[in-house]
Amino acid sequence: VSGTPRRANQPPFDHDVQGSSSAAHPPEETSDVIVLVCALAIVCVKLGFGLLPLRWRGNDRFLSLANCFSSGVFLCSGLVHLLPEAAASFPPPTP
Repeated sequence: VSGTPRRANQPPFDHDVQGSSSAAHPPEETSDVIVLVCALAIVCVKLGFGLLPLRWRGNDRFLSLANCFSSGVFLCSGLVHLLPEAAASFPPPTP
């Protein structure tokens, strides 16, 4: 239970209590394969979207809208991380 404190010599996760600890930790080879598949998928998606403008070279309106959308995403992600600091700097609302 998360509310009970741990003893000093108790490990943070005790998988042996519920039975097999092999289900909690997959073999090393399996995790390496998962990492390799995910990395390959990221490379394929990145390459595909990187080469996408070559396919729509004549469609300037679509590329302009995609550029505006991506600029908005980058601007939003750059400013959203400032919200917690800005909210903390304001005094609490009075009723």
